[in-house]
Amino acid sequence: MDGQVCFTVVIGVNHCMLTHRSPIPYVHASLKLYAQLRKLTQMEEPNDDLLESWRDTEQPIANGLINLLTLAQHFPDEFHQPLRMVNDVLARQISHVSLEHLKATEELYPLLYVESQPVQQTAFDVLHKKIPTSQEQISIDTALKKTTARLPEELLSLIMEAPTAAALEEANFDRNVPLPLRGYLLSWLLVFDHLEYASFKVKNDYIEHLKEGDNLPGLLDFTFDFLGHAHNKPVDVLKLDITTYQADTEPPRKDLQWLLTHLYFLSLRHVPSLTKSWFISCKSRATVVTLEPWTEKYVIWPFFLLET
Repeated sequence: MDGQVCFTVVIGVNHCMLTHRSPIPYVHASLKLYAQLRKLTQMEEPNDDLLESWRDTEQPIANGLINLLTLAQHFPDEFHQPLRMVNDVLARQISHVSLEHLKATEELYPLLYVESQPVQQTAFDVLHKKIPTSQEQISIDTALKKTTARLPEELLSLIMEAPTAAALEEANFDRNVPLPLRGYLLSWLLVFDHLEYASFKVKNDYIEHLKEGDNLPGLLDFTFDFLGHAHNKPVDVLKLDITTYQADTEPPRKDLQWLLTHLYFLSLRHVPSLTKSWFISCKSRATVVTLEPWTEKYVIWPFFLLET
């Protein structure tokens, strides 16, 4: 087995994408070849030359796959089945990449708003896996240098403009959750990932950063408008485990209700002071009246069980 085969597969794909030479068939074939090579390394008695080649090229291949993912942001795939197939294969292959080989993931934040569900989800999955380890280093650096920690500006830029329920009146939730809306909410999940894995000092810095940007009210205003509190008709989420969230395991509308309720749970868990401030200043009388009993019924008990 040629020692450069694995590396050449991905580098060739990237060159083809950059030069726009009808890349889709070549990208698909190359990714399928890469998948087969990976399977060969996992056999009971793999070829020694292949294993050596694989180890030597794991990092450049990981870089190439991430580069492919960033290139995909320019090509919507909802109505382009061949491109959707390529993005699905790419997503599966990136899911097998070791965490230690995922470098410079900051460039993936813009992909949370890309017009491709596989690319969007893959970007989120990579960042979700990478944030815990990066927070360990940030906590150490902040303590040693006695600096103030800040959330990534690339991430904060994604939560600056909250959606509105009125803007979604024509959305077809029987089919899927609009990708821009999902991108906004996935961005908030990553914000809470930062808070979850940060040291006490760094977490307080992050909370102050969120407070400065006044980001949380937009999320909560949308949440309780969509969940029906603003209209005196809050949804029943009794059958949902709001302490966790698993994407696309429910019909789209129910999936969105689950995600929003989970984000509210995370708000109470990680930024209770900011959540309380929003509630006190909430201008919707209907939301104020319905939210407290709804929270007691669906949120307080799961929150108590998790904390104990």
